[in-house]
Order: sequence, then structure tokens, then C-alpha cells
Amino acid sequence: MDIKLIESPQNPLVKEVVAIRERKKRGREFMAEGPHLVEAAIEAGAAIRLAFFQGDGHRALVKKLVKTGARVSEVSRRVLSKLTETETPQGILAVVSLKAFALSDIETGTGPVAVLDGVQDPGNVGTIIRTADAAGASGVIVLQGTADPFSQKALRASSGSVFNLKIVSAQRKTVADELKALGLRLVATTLDAETSVFDADLSGPLALVFGNETKGVSPELRRASDISVKIPVRGGAESLNVASSAAVALYEVMRRESR
Repeated sequence: MDIKLIESPQNPLVKEVVAIRERKKRGREFMAEGPHLVEAAIEAGAAIRLAFFQGDGHRALVKKLVKTGARVSEVSRRVLSKLTETETPQGILAVVSLKAFALSDIETGTGPVAVLDGVQDPGNVGTIIRTADAAGASGVIVLQGTADPFSQKALRASSGSVFNLKIVSAQRKTVADELKALGLRLVATTLDAETSVFDADLSGPLALVFGNETKGVSPELRRASDISVKIPVRGGAESLNVASSAAVALYEVMRRESR
């Protein structure tokens, strides 16, 4: 393997990767840090342009990265600290890009679609993506005002599920009509709905809409939804976190489909 050593944090390649990590240009290219995410990217067949490692702990993974055609560089500990934003770097990272999917790419008969309507916390975004993957969702739609699903915090929370699902960016003003044209019923999760998610009609292809942590689902999508459901609360808590609500709703759909 012809692998060069980068020792200076001022190396142009290092500066390029830092800009990618910071998502200064929000797009489909992002930094995957740590062996779990890098392995997931390789297994998913994602395009890997650059990769960096430090030390001898990931030699087998480095060999896999070389086989992908990525430009692989060894870096000093000082450079690794510059590349990452974690206090304890995991010793390996890659610059990855994913295909940009359209709404028409989603297979509507293979599980519900999760719609993130202004979910602002990247940890919540990543957790919902991970849950949607686990519950057999057919895709995740990200509307404006939603945190970047490819930011470092969201990627860590997704635990690699970004590589397993079709993640689509869409416009709030048109998404309802587009989803209905695909044969999906819109289900808004709201605090003031009269019907519990456990009692609602969740038959057929569905798009489950999860709203902003403070404001909830936007007025546009509330009006456009076919039904609204709530997650019942018995105790003293005002409500569930949006990622927890998404888990309840997605798994309720999965439970019904498995009967």
C-alpha cells in the first residue's frame, strides 16, 4: 500500500476535511469518524474519496479502504486531533458521499416514511433515523428547518443507519401533495390530537410526521394531514421527546404490520 504520512495540521488536505466536517457546504459529502461508521460506509458501497488513520489499530479496515479506491493517508496524532472534534479520537475517519435520493425513489409499500418537520436537535434527528431503520421504514424525509442529518452529532446518533435508508430533502410547501401522489396517507403526531396512536387507523402506506421540539408539526402539514395522533401520557411528564415519540409511533406501525 502506497500510503503517505501527513504530519502538519496546515496541510491543504487537512483543511479541506475540516471544512467538510464542519459542513460549511451542506451536501451529500460528509465525514464519517470511527471504525463503526467507516465500516458501515464500506458495506453500504458509499463513495469514499479520502480516508485517514493514526496508529496500527485499524490495519484491516485500512486495507478495505484502499480496495475502495479511496486516497488513504496516515496522520500524526496532532493532525488527527485537528481533523476530529471528539475528545478521544477513534483513530480512523473517511470522507464519504451518498447518492441524492428523490421522493420518487422511496418504495412506499415497504414500510412507513418518517417526515422530519423542523426537528432542530441533531441528536434527535440521528436517533429518529436509527429508529426508522430499525422499524423497517422505507425512507426519511427532511424538511427545511431540520438539523443536518449528516452533521457529526446526527451521524453518531444514527449509528450508521444513514447508510441503510433513503434520506430525502424536500420542501414543506409541496411535500404533502407529493406524498399523497405516491399513495401515502399523512399522519401528524401532535399533543392535542383526540386520537391515540394506539387507537388510530394506521392501515396502508403511511407518512408519519414528527415536528419541531417546541412548536410541533407545522400548520401547513397539520392542515394537509389525513389524521392526527397523540402519544398518550399517563404520568406527570408534559410530553415525550420527539425521538421517543417517533419510536412509539414507528414501532406501533411495525407491530400492526407484523400481526
